[in-house]
Amino acid sequence: MSTSLVILAAGKGTRFGSEKLFLHLVDKTLLEWNLELAKDIVGLSEVIVVAPQQQLARIRSFARAYPSLSVKAIAGGDKRLDSSYIGVSACRGEFILLHNVANPLAAVDDFDRLIHALEKEDCACFVGQPVVDTLRRAKNGQVTLVDRDWLYRAQTPQGFRRKTLLKLMRENLNRDVTDEVTLYERTNLKIRAFPCALVNLKITFPEDLDFLQQYLGNEYLVGIGEDSHAFGKDGELVLGAVRVKKHPKLQANSDGDVILHALVNAIGSALGGASISQTADEMCEAGVTDSKEYLRVVLRNMFESGRELSNVAVSLECKRPKIDPLVDDMKKQLSQLLRVHPSRIGITATSGEELSSFGRGEGIHCSCVVSLKSTHPERRHQSLHSHQRHERNHPVEVSG
Repeated sequence: MSTSLVILAAGKGTRFGSEKLFLHLVDKTLLEWNLELAKDIVGLSEVIVVAPQQQLARIRSFARAYPSLSVKAIAGGDKRLDSSYIGVSACRGEFILLHNVANPLAAVDDFDRLIHALEKEDCACFVGQPVVDTLRRAKNGQVTLVDRDWLYRAQTPQGFRRKTLLKLMRENLNRDVTDEVTLYERTNLKIRAFPCALVNLKITFPEDLDFLQQYLGNEYLVGIGEDSHAFGKDGELVLGAVRVKKHPKLQANSDGDVILHALVNAIGSALGGASISQTADEMCEAGVTDSKEYLRVVLRNMFESGRELSNVAVSLECKRPKIDPLVDDMKKQLSQLLRVHPSRIGITATSGEELSSFGRGEGIHCSCVVSLKSTHPERRHQSLHSHQRHERNHPVEVSG
């Protein structure tokens, strides 16, 4: 039998403070978390996303990144049951899986168990967490113990046979329900419950998103980048956004700042992107030679993906200039550009015993390693605006 997945995303997010469909959890929107999950559900024939009318075009744009899925976006109604009825009515599958977009960390196994239950009988089934805490009801000054045995915190996905679900929906459209399993409580049909992981949590309040950010935020991305240039005969050396007097500019179409170039490559690598040439070549042709502008592009991509820099390691191979006297100025400039405390930036240098052209003073080679961590949601907006305020810092000048 065929299976349809209905992703419910039409809610206004009143308790959260905004719609949730395009909230970022680490490096993906909630919609993307759901579509990534849908890819791995065996036997899924279609995905119906029920959302606000004004978001449908954006959903269709996101869905193009998932060619293996048949995704349809439709406008929802005023209440949950209105939206789920619209979604289920658009389905062709005999089995219906209803899932809140705000439950981004459901497991494929959650869906599989519901499908297997529906194959056996016409029932309503859901996943949830068995209650393990002591429960007390406090009402009108009276506090009483509630028996927690057999209690579940109901989550999604929830599964149904389409024909039966549609019949019950039509009979109850005037009811205000928090989930569709409720419709089965007044029938003789079975309701099946299956335990799920604690992280299959519905994001209702900002604190719920914070919790999941922290849960996933232990994952770090690491990127490595390199760049090198030979010395020219004129101009002024720029290194780590610091102008170094008495040393000629490195040969390049840009200002030749090998540290910033290597940083762009390292951050782009960590984000799964391409090398600096993909951005810088076109900008150079347009007359943009300030390497900070290239860095600005990759930093914006990083912040928008929900990441920020944790550590930066810079290693230089050169004979000239002497690096140690420049380190404090370079760390100050990089700290402002990258929004990282100077203590999280390391800069080392070697001449390599003059075994290479860089060690013999013919140019400079730079290697960078960066680690990226998840941006705390309260800091993400701040990080983007802080970056905009500082992105046009001018290089300081020192004598080398």
